[in-house]
Amino acid sequence: MRQLVLSGGYRGGTVPYGYRLEPTGKLNKRKREISKLIIDENEAAVVRKIFELCVSHGFGRLRTAIELNRLGFRNRKGETWKEAAIAHILHNQTYIGMLHSGETISAPFGELAIVDRNIFNHAQQILLDRQCEQHSVPMNTKGRALLSGNVFCGHCGGRLVLTTNGKTVYLASGEKKGVKRIRYICHNKSRKNCECEGQTGYTSHILDELVDSVVRELLDQLGFVDEKRLLSDIHLRSERQLNEKIRLASQRLREAEEEYELLKPEILKTLKGAGKFPVELLSDMVRDAQEKVQRAEMQLNLLKSERKLSRDRANTDLKHFKKVKWGDLYEKSSPEVKKMIVNYLIRRIDVFRGYSICMEVNSLIAFI
Repeated sequence: MRQLVLSGGYRGGTVPYGYRLEPTGKLNKRKREISKLIIDENEAAVVRKIFELCVSHGFGRLRTAIELNRLGFRNRKGETWKEAAIAHILHNQTYIGMLHSGETISAPFGELAIVDRNIFNHAQQILLDRQCEQHSVPMNTKGRALLSGNVFCGHCGGRLVLTTNGKTVYLASGEKKGVKRIRYICHNKSRKNCECEGQTGYTSHILDELVDSVVRELLDQLGFVDEKRLLSDIHLRSERQLNEKIRLASQRLREAEEEYELLKPEILKTLKGAGKFPVELLSDMVRDAQEKVQRAEMQLNLLKSERKLSRDRANTDLKHFKKVKWGDLYEKSSPEVKKMIVNYLIRRIDVFRGYSICMEVNSLIAFI
């Protein structure tokens, strides 16, 4: 098993989601055909979506499962996604091309990698950090409050946690209106864990706007996004998926043509009166085989046309791409994505009375 895994072979058992088995034509010592893992692009797209929701949006396992089900994705059995399945995928090193059996782990095999190693490592850091009592990654990214996980009271060092309550305001007409009030409060002071000279709470939108302006300034210093490289990566992934579909369509066409070729000798035998099939049955079989070949050819041609259009779009996009600033991308991001960007940029935020803030910024080199 160790030698098999280290050489990139399939050790048996349940095929991980995102892959399927393909016969190699080789036999083992027991005269059984050896199969190998290859990427199933339809399932692989779901795997990439799971890691994207974790790393870019900060979704946890349960929220990821709910989102996949909402989008209409189903697992291999056609059932809805469960939290445990998401957890298993997020921890599985197979998705960066590393096979394992017991304590044996292979070197990465590039042809089996579904997820980029940096993205996989980001996901592991997020999952590990959330298990720690002194976590810095937001436990969840729900709601519009920007800060969660890495914001602390500058006086006692206690974590600032979110709290929501309501208050009543009077409109000019004299009518009462309930307003939602979101605040960051010092956990130590609110629980009387220690003597804290800071404020009990800070209004969320005031503190968020202060941090947001600093983040925007940091991102503006990074300059422009290398959008040409991003577009190339996007089109490369699309091309890879289309090539896999074309490969499968070509295989189906070959199988249909082989099936039709097997019937040709029977046609000659029937014409000579020595055929083993009744004429009507053979006629139906030939017609079905011809239609199967035609459908396979049509599907293959459609996919090839789609690939040509995709390549034309890629060439057009790369010729006419516009420069975009990192700060502008941040402004257009969803609240979930903004929270994760803030977390990647800023290691820790300490807040003092009067909304004075002190930030510990992560290395921008790693961010770039």
